[in-house]
Amino acid sequence: MATRFKLDVVSPDEERPCELYVMIKPPACEAGRMRALDLCSCATDRLHMTIVPLGSARHWPGCEMEALKAGLGRIHHPRFPLSFDRLRANGRHAELVGSTPMREARAFARRVFEVLAPLAASAPAGRGGEPLRERTLRPHVTLNYRTNLRCDERIAPIAWMADAFLLVESIHGIGHTEHGRWPLAPTLL
Repeated sequence: MATRFKLDVVSPDEERPCELYVMIKPPACEAGRMRALDLCSCATDRLHMTIVPLGSARHWPGCEMEALKAGLGRIHHPRFPLSFDRLRANGRHAELVGSTPMREARAFARRVFEVLAPLAASAPAGRGGEPLRERTLRPHVTLNYRTNLRCDERIAPIAWMADAFLLVESIHGIGHTEHGRWPLAPTLL
């Protein structure tokens, strides 16, 4: 069994890095299955799939944060399936990835970017003057941010239907602070 690692301790006088993300978190049952994997050192409530990184939370103060939340509230997108069936570790971190392309998740990430890019460009403090860059979503869930192990193995799929997305501030060494949660629309079968 792999060793579980503890997070770094930062003194109270130091300013902790805090990043803002749009993310999807797994339901409790699936998060528990992830947490039970040997390579997982993340707390169950911190397991997530990043959709769009927004940079330092300090660059989204007050009215910029409210505009960001309003923009996220305007996103109407159907629910979509997520399925992770490979455990990979590359000597630096361990993550769950899927064998399927997860096109619906990528389409959702593009939609979020389309809505947020103009907000980031127009916000005086937003992203510290940095433009929001579009990136191709590589669906994964990081299980461990520090490992010297290497592996690439199939596991029983951990799958769920994404039914909501979140705006989360990740505070290094502390955890996640949720700033909003928005439902995805039910899909018609």
